[in-house]
Amino acid sequence: MKEVTIIIPKDKTAVVVNFLQDEVKIRHLQLFAGVNCCHMKIQVPKSFVGTILRELDKIGCGVVYGMISVTSI
Repeated sequence: MKEVTIIIPKDKTAVVVNFLQDEVKIRHLQLFAGVNCCHMKIQVPKSFVGTILRELDKIGCGVVYGMISVTSI
């Protein structure tokens, strides 16, 4: 299993959450909202990480805005 952590500006939260739920079919997402940013965590099988990263790249997450990290759990 891997944990994908996504940190984005607060104004991008709805876009990323809706995209992950609708397009990537993520159903279990931890969301921590701060004053200026949002911190999300997703636990997924190792084989699904590449798909998530490619899909997030399509909307600029981790490239144009935000940061993404992947950790083994």
